[in-house]
Amino acid sequence: MKYERSFTGSKADVMARVYYASYPYRGEFAYDWAEEDDEEPQVVLNRDSSDAVWWGAEMHVAKSLLDAHRLTLGGEYRRNEKQNQKNFDEEVYLDDERESYFWSLFVQDEWRITEGLILNAGVRYDNFEEYGGKTAPRAALIWSPREKTSLKFLYGEAYRIPNVYEQYYHDGE
Repeated sequence: MKYERSFTGSKADVMARVYYASYPYRGEFAYDWAEEDDEEPQVVLNRDSSDAVWWGAEMHVAKSLLDAHRLTLGGEYRRNEKQNQKNFDEEVYLDDERESYFWSLFVQDEWRITEGLILNAGVRYDNFEEYGGKTAPRAALIWSPREKTSLKFLYGEAYRIPNVYEQYYHDGE
């Protein structure tokens, strides 16, 4: 569910949303475990599965200030209720069940310095249950010398934690 509204008198925009999602995955893969000199195939069925369920909420408010600044404040919370992975054939290689959460806050200011020059600067802080906090700054200087021409000078840092598949998956190999 999502709510968006522009308040004309106060020059503010609000966006809020809540979400719930799930992802089931099943895979079956046949392997021939026979040795090169075996006459008969030795087919084994390897099964792979993952189940994920997550929910969260986010909100941001943007407001024009002094006709030259547009300030945006926001945050997000996400709860991963289920992050399960399993891999097996004749033996179990992986049977992993996890849950986690993260939250974030961000602020950004878009400053119209002159008619054709904008400075956009912001910072985002993410706090991950397993990894702790990470801060990511960003800045952009946008120059528009003509109506259909823009040059952007960008700086930014980003961080993405590895997902549970990247961290914990293994199938015996």
